[in-house]
Amino acid sequence: HFGLTSQDINNTAVPAMTKRFILNEYIPELVKVIKILDTYARKWAEIPLLARTHGQPASPTRMGKEFMVFVYRLREQLVALDNVHHTAKFGGATGNFNAHRVAYPDVDWMKI
Repeated sequence: HFGLTSQDINNTAVPAMTKRFILNEYIPELVKVIKILDTYARKWAEIPLLARTHGQPASPTRMGKEFMVFVYRLREQLVALDNVHHTAKFGGATGNFNAHRVAYPDVDWMKI
């Protein structure tokens, strides 16, 4: 890893792996869970349920509505997850591409 520290490699690899996992594994599975919960929420839309607050009976609600709360929250979290920027530090010990510039002074390292 010419001109870089081991930490540069780690700081690049970990976000890259995390991003790949989130996009290729986690989000598709989360979408499946949301679809399943949405299906049950619609199927159970009219089933009455006694809500609880602080462990005590409260006002009546519907099973489907309660499931839809989770669907809504998960969809909001999915949007937030989609907007996460995966960043990394690169460029040597101080991030100035010093070793790169000494070895290849004619290369514009900030452009590439």
